Formats: sequence, structure tokens, C-alpha cells
Amino acid sequence: MGKGAFITVENKSNSLLKVETGGENCMSTTGFWENLILPNTTSDRKYIEAKTSGIPCCCETRTVMYGIEKLNSMTGEYTPITIFNLNEENNNWTSDVKTKSDAISITIQPGEEDLITITYNA
Repeated sequence: MGKGAFITVENKSNSLLKVETGGENCMSTTGFWENLILPNTTSDRKYIEAKTSGIPCCCETRTVMYGIEKLNSMTGEYTPITIFNLNEENNNWTSDVKTKSDAISITIQPGEEDLITITYNA
């Protein structure tokens, strides 16, 4: 098994948020985002873990993609806010934002199990 991390999403807005898990490479678990994140609340902690054994996982970056969307209360549809990857290599987690948003920040606090906080502040 590889390096694990706990993720939370802080919703500091008046919008309802949804987290979608996209593609992944060499991950043991990517969290299960079944619940919506209510306005002005923080999600339950989710656990993710990279897989480092076997080929090709032993020799390449482990990654998982997430998207965060907010509910448009006028249409009932979700509007994308951001898409980002979390990457693990050499027991270090990093983020790689694919769709930037000034309202999103990603903080990674290193530790035995890293703590990753995604904050939506709009």
C-alpha cells in the first residue's frame, strides 16, 4: 500500500456542492462522495490511498481526479467550479488544478496520513 490522506471539503458559501470522482491511476481507494455538501458546512473526512506495489504502480505517479460542482437553484442543474488532480509520488501528495477558480483553495498538510482540505469560498 502507498501513502494515505484524509480529505475534507469546506463549503463556505450559500450553495449546495457536489464532489465527483473522475479518472484514477494506481489508487487503492478514492473516497466515496455520496452526500452533497450543504452550505456553510464541512464534509465528512474521506480517506484516499495510493497503490505502490506491482507494475506499473511501483514506478509512476499515482493520481485521482475530482470535480466540484455547485447547484444552480434556478435551473436545478450543477455548474462546474473546478477540476483538479491529487497526485502521490515518493510519499508526497500534491495537487494539480486543471480548471482554475479563484474561489477554490487546496491545502495539503503533510503527516503520517496527509490532511488535504479543499475550501470553496464564494
